[in-house]
Amino acid sequence: MSKLQSIQNMSGWIQKSVPGQVKVGILPLQYRNSFGILASRYNTTYGRTIGRYVHYSYNYYKQVVVIVVEKLEEHEQLCKTKGNERKWRELIPQWCLGKEPLDEGTEYEF
Repeated sequence: MSKLQSIQNMSGWIQKSVPGQVKVGILPLQYRNSFGILASRYNTTYGRTIGRYVHYSYNYYKQVVVIVVEKLEEHEQLCKTKGNERKWRELIPQWCLGKEPLDEGTEYEF
C-alpha cells in the first residue's frame, strides 16, 4: 500500500523509476501534455542510454498518471510479437480506471 501523492517534479519522478515498477501520481490536467513530452523524451534519450522504457496513461476524470517501466530489450521484444504491444496496460491498477474521484493522501495498492 502506498499513498497517492501529487507529482512535484515530473522529470525526477520518471527518472527515479526502475524496471518492473508501476507508479501512480496525481497530475493536474494542465500538465498532461508536458508529462507526455517528458516521457517521450526520456524514452528516446536517457531511457535508451540506460536501457529503460516508460509507458504512461493519463485518466482525465481522476487526473492521475500511471507509468509502467520495463527494460528496453523487453519492450522491443514485446513490440515484435503481434498482440503484445499493449500488454503493459494489464498492469494498471483497476482503481485508476473509471470516473470516480480519488483522494490525495489515501493509501492505495500499487
